[in-house]
Amino acid sequence: ASGQLSEGDKIILLTQDIFNFFHTNLAQKIIKFSILTPKILGAILKGTKEEMKQNSGIFFLIFINHALNKKFHLPKIRLPLLKNKIPSVRIKKEVRLIITLILILLFSYLIFK
Repeated sequence: ASGQLSEGDKIILLTQDIFNFFHTNLAQKIIKFSILTPKILGAILKGTKEEMKQNSGIFFLIFINHALNKKFHLPKIRLPLLKNKIPSVRIKKEVRLIITLILILLFSYLIFK
């Protein structure tokens, strides 16, 4: 209980409709497994595919593993034709992370809509 993420932790983000579905249909199935892996979760979700079609929302799950200690770098995209026309803008790391999270949630919504 250090307040920090460690190996084996899971982070889950749910909208209200998906939370209700998760609580009523999936929670008991997931509790039966001592270790939850993406493969097991995929099998559980495939079993409830028809029920899931009746709900809409966001289900975002992150599995924390040993790769957490490695640095993660997003590729830099350079547009040489626009280099001189666009002024250089520095964005704080926190703002970039918030924008990245919003984009991930938006893409997740659009994919699973």
